[in-house]
Amino acid sequence: PQHHARAVDLLRRAATERDADAARLLGFCYDMGLGVELDRKKAEASFRHAIQLGSSQALLDLARFLATNGTRRDDREAEQ
Repeated sequence: PQHHARAVDLLRRAATERDADAARLLGFCYDMGLGVELDRKKAEASFRHAIQLGSSQALLDLARFLATNGTRRDDREAEQ
């Protein structure tokens, strides 16, 4: 829906302005494909960005994300 795309635009702007909560929520959008194409790499990067900005909740979100989706290392090993 169009309102998801608008929300993602606002979250991107806020994350660029160093808003940890916005970066964290952007990670969820990429993880779930809300307002954007589903993109696991961008989801992980957004969660990591939120952690760098000081979000302790994003650390838990990243742990859940990696437990559910595997790590990049797992992906590389699967390709070999």
